Amino acid sequence: MLLLDQGDEKLEGASSAAVRMALAETEIVSETKKFMEKHGVNLDAFDMQKRPIRSKTIVLVKNLQTNTTVKEIRELFSKHGVLGKVILPPSGVTGT
Repeated sequence: MLLLDQGDEKLEGASSAAVRMALAETEIVSETKKFMEKHGVNLDAFDMQKRPIRSKTIVLVKNLQTNTTVKEIRELFSKHGVLGKVILPPSGVTGT
């Protein structure tokens, strides 16, 4: 993964593997949040302290295998009803 490359400017001074992994994870989480917001996902809905009104028509699926495709998700869930929009972060990480 490019984020773990010691030549990466974002990781300058990060000598240990653990530090590089933590920085890489933080970057992926940040990118995933931006992607979700760009696609209309209200991230406040996940904040239990704000007691948000949750949708009864949206399903969040997490912890998928990294190489899972939108097509596979559609095939799996369309058995249970009509699907509208399916979004999958470019990183493929869904367990954040």
